[in-house]
Amino acid sequence: MTDSWVEIRLPVFRENLAAVRRTLPAEVELIAMLKADAYGHGLAFIGPAAWEAGVRRFALFHLEEAVQLRRLLPHAALLMLSVAQPRDVEALLEYRIQPWIIDADQARALAAEAAHRHACLPVHAKIDTGMGRLGFLWEDAARNLQQLARLPGIRLEGAGTHLASAGADDRAFADLQIARFRQVVRECEAGGLPFPLCHAANSDGFCRTGDWHFQAVRPGILLYGYGSPPPALPPPTRPVLQWKTRLIQVRSVPAGFPVSYDSTYRTPRATRLGTLPVGYADGYFRAWSNKAAVLVGGRRAPVAGRVTMNLTMVDLGPDSPAQPGDEVVLLGEQAGASLWADELANLAGTISYEVLTAIRSPRFAVDDAHAHA
Repeated sequence: MTDSWVEIRLPVFRENLAAVRRTLPAEVELIAMLKADAYGHGLAFIGPAAWEAGVRRFALFHLEEAVQLRRLLPHAALLMLSVAQPRDVEALLEYRIQPWIIDADQARALAAEAAHRHACLPVHAKIDTGMGRLGFLWEDAARNLQQLARLPGIRLEGAGTHLASAGADDRAFADLQIARFRQVVRECEAGGLPFPLCHAANSDGFCRTGDWHFQAVRPGILLYGYGSPPPALPPPTRPVLQWKTRLIQVRSVPAGFPVSYDSTYRTPRATRLGTLPVGYADGYFRAWSNKAAVLVGGRRAPVAGRVTMNLTMVDLGPDSPAQPGDEVVLLGEQAGASLWADELANLAGTISYEVLTAIRSPRFAVDDAHAHA
């Protein structure tokens, strides 16, 4: 039996996916974002579940992830978000994976390698409209792409951009990015280069307005139960992932008892102290020391002292009936109480994405009524 584990509630994921799809016009495709092992939820679980629910397009970051998903889903359309190199072309062709092209030099190198293999590689053009991360700068994108489209060895199947602040209260910059992207697409079309698939909206962009949807949307964190769903989503999406462990020791200790490194926590009264077999090496952040809580018997028990590499202590309270072996929820629901990644993220000064993708415990799919707890 593992000391700590993650439960992936597939029925909840399917509900989330259905809620998102209900809000999309029939002509707008959904590209499910599965990068970073499906945001920490397990690519091998989430990919097939999404396919069975009708999703046909997926985006991943690393080539290895895309190859893994191709083996699971032989007929899916796969977009790779990392920067493809000429050495990757053989695998991209073999596994029918479409990469970004991000600048003229990279595009020419990919085209030359594909042409050398007497093949044509389908690609999507990444347009930098204000993210400042990757892509053709929007001012020169149309001119560059019209030239690159003539190269043997590549075929432009789509174009996308990434919104830097789609969830901000002031949507002016996101609107500017969308306007720039539309301008690039219009200039390309005017030059005889239409894109079959254009996409810009991430989770925040999808939620903000249908004006940003184009031919496809790329929701990520929303599918896993986080973000700010719009009123059009009834009900809001729910968290899919639960992280659990078990008490390995429970002791009664006096008031003033020092706990963990540097004795940063001293029990304020006589209490019962529990030890958990999970620590920062497992993805339970050291930043949660003396700040976070866990669920034991449906009640919150605060983290006591510093989180250590493999162990964490919690103050169970003087009247807690908890015993070694009892289940503890680090992230999730228990007996009507809940504790989710956005709350823990706030305590660490980060975002739910980092919390979810940092967890190193083994994952198990839960595909029955218990997932609806």
